[in-house]
Formats: sequence, structure tokens, C-alpha cells
Amino acid sequence: MKKAKKILINLLSTLILVLISFYVYLNNSIDSVMKKKKKKNLFSKIKKTEDLPNSFYIQYEKLNPNGLSRNYTQSLISRFTNNRKTCACEEIYANPSLFYNYTQFAPHIFFYEINEKIGAKKCLDYELRNKVFANGIVGVTEASQRFYNKEIKDLKDDEILDLLIINENPSYYNPLRRKENLTKRRKQILSK
Repeated sequence: MKKAKKILINLLSTLILVLISFYVYLNNSIDSVMKKKKKKNLFSKIKKTEDLPNSFYIQYEKLNPNGLSRNYTQSLISRFTNNRKTCACEEIYANPSLFYNYTQFAPHIFFYEINEKIGAKKCLDYELRNKVFANGIVGVTEASQRFYNKEIKDLKDDEILDLLIINENPSYYNPLRRKENLTKRRKQILSK
């Protein structure tokens, strides 16, 4: 019994040491995966992105509860459960071309820093304003015009939710080709 307890304590101590080391690594090493000039330019673009109307943030929370307030650690921990929860910044970091030294840790390093320094709302603004939707449509402004013939400020809540759903998988939820998939997903979200 004492031997099992000692082994368990050693395992937990090792795990805590590994997690602390990983946290320190993330906190100090974005420069090891992204050139400083590229990081500065990208972070600047994200910060300067025009804010979306507030209704986008409200609808995003329906799709991804607490997605705008979730930090890196919470998102990382959720990966080890059956209830994976992401943050808006994760959409940006999924692009390997951002990194000159892409490793399995590169996205985590980037996500940690961007989430800490810029925040999820600005990440969502940037992602939706630059997302390639479907049919050559780039950005939520153009998608709003093409799908609804409206300015984004004039969209109804269900139309905003649809655009956010399309953002998840533009091909599968393409309202011009697979409207039934989009409608089914919207109903699923609204029934929660």
C-alpha cells in the first residue's frame, strides 16, 4: 500500500513538473516558431480588424458557449475530455503557413500568446472578416451580401448564426448547395 502511494505521488509530481515546464515553454517561445516581424504584422492586423456587430458575439456564444472567455488552459484541458471546447483564436492558428518552424507545439505556442495578448473577440473579428466561406466568398461582409443581400449590421440573429455555422465547415454547410445541413445544425444549436 505504501509503495503504491509513493508511486502515485511520484507520478503526480512528474506530471505537475511537465505541465509547469510546458507552460513556461509556451510563455517564452513564440519566437522559436514565428519570425518576430511576421508575428508583429499579424498581431497588428488582428488588433486593427473592425469589430463585428455585438449580435455576432451573442450568437457565437450559442454555438460555442464561453468561447470568447475561454483561455488557453481551459481549451487545452477540454481536449482530454469528450467535451472539446475551442476558442476563436484556434481558427487562426490552424494555418501552418504562419510558422517558419512548424512543430506539433507551434499552434499551441501561438494560441497561448495571441489569446493572452489580443483576446478571443479580436480573433473572431479577424477570422470572420478574412474567412474563405464557399463559392469564392471571402469574409463575413461578402457572405452577408451573397447569402442574404444585406449588410452585416442588418442581419437577423438566425442569419448571423448561419454564417457562424458556415464558418465551421464552409463546404458542408454551404447554403447554396447543402441548405438542409445548415438548417439541421441551426435547429440542433437552438434546441440546446
